Amino acid sequence: MFIVILGGSRPQFSAVEACHELGYDFIVFDGNKDCFATKYVTKEQFKQINIMDKEQVLNAINHLPFRIDACVSTQTDVAIEAQAYVNKALKLTGINPNQVSIVLDKYEMSLACKKAKVTHPKTIIFESIDQILREFKNMKIVIKPTDSSGSKGVYILDLASNKFQEKLAQFIKDSVSFSPSKQIIIQEFIDGVEVGAQYFHLNNEESLFIMHDDQLGGPYKNIPIGHSMPCNLDDIYIQDCKSSIENFIFTNALPEGPYNVDFIVKDNKIYLIEIGARVGATCLQELTYEYLGFNLIKEQIKLITGFQVSRNFKKKRLPVVSRMIFSEKKGIFKSISIPDLEKIEKEMHVSFREFKIDTKIGENLNGFNSGRDRLGYMVVSSESIKNASNAINKAYYGIKIN
Repeated sequence: MFIVILGGSRPQFSAVEACHELGYDFIVFDGNKDCFATKYVTKEQFKQINIMDKEQVLNAINHLPFRIDACVSTQTDVAIEAQAYVNKALKLTGINPNQVSIVLDKYEMSLACKKAKVTHPKTIIFESIDQILREFKNMKIVIKPTDSSGSKGVYILDLASNKFQEKLAQFIKDSVSFSPSKQIIIQEFIDGVEVGAQYFHLNNEESLFIMHDDQLGGPYKNIPIGHSMPCNLDDIYIQDCKSSIENFIFTNALPEGPYNVDFIVKDNKIYLIEIGARVGATCLQELTYEYLGFNLIKEQIKLITGFQVSRNFKKKRLPVVSRMIFSEKKGIFKSISIPDLEKIEKEMHVSFREFKIDTKIGENLNGFNSGRDRLGYMVVSSESIKNASNAINKAYYGIKIN
């Protein structure tokens, strides 16, 4: 089997690791010649290609000296359009161009929610500031690019606050800069509890569904910095979330494979905020594996290459918590001091399932503006979420970065 992997940053490198486990050959495409993957793959296993340019991606594949068996993008939305384009052109398994807009364009997604009768916040395409003031008078709003991945260009603003108009104009300008199409949406802000789900859709078999709690951080408290499983929601809300995902997927005829879903719970009501046709980033791959023993990315690659997906995801393990490791500093990464993890394990009766620093000494630190700015991550298991969270916080605040 030969796989083209679209994206070579740290989250996408999980696809490289999965190919190694499966014994598949692969090549990584990324526009950055110094991306994370280049530290660990051979020159023959990497090609500098703009993965947002679908024609360039397809042309590069057509000039490979062999036929590929699958094209995969994971933990990011930026290459989904190119992946779908390649799938159609080469008759590969996976998402196709007719399905892309529903999971990439946030306004089209809002229309798809209405079609599926799934509860979703009020959403409009931005036309003017007067339009915003008319549609969302004195409300709290979210400003988002229609077609950007993750938390980039996402801002929250209270239209009842003092001097909000100056911030509104700046946020609109910044949000537009992150949109390839230069379009943004304005969405009602639902002030509730944010949770998420990983859903692996299978047409004729039971699908994997697991909820997780989210921890948000960053300047505007909109960047996922950690997650935990199992989710603390009551079962009735968890079932509502599952029904919302299934209604969305079946109504809009979406393909088999992984879905990353964001929800907000407010006043006994579930709001589906976003759904992406990919594995979630910010350690959700690692968290799901530690809790369920199910490797989302490995199973995604097996699915699109025609192999049976593992059914071993019903036996739950100990509760797990993940945390991204960030630095608010900018400049050259000079040194890092890590606390004694074995001591924390013994004192707090936890297990550090993973602790990784991906950024190398001498590389550049970009501050803390999005999930892509992480230096590394850790995953901790324990008998309770509370104990695992306390241990992970003790380790995190014991890290010293210069």
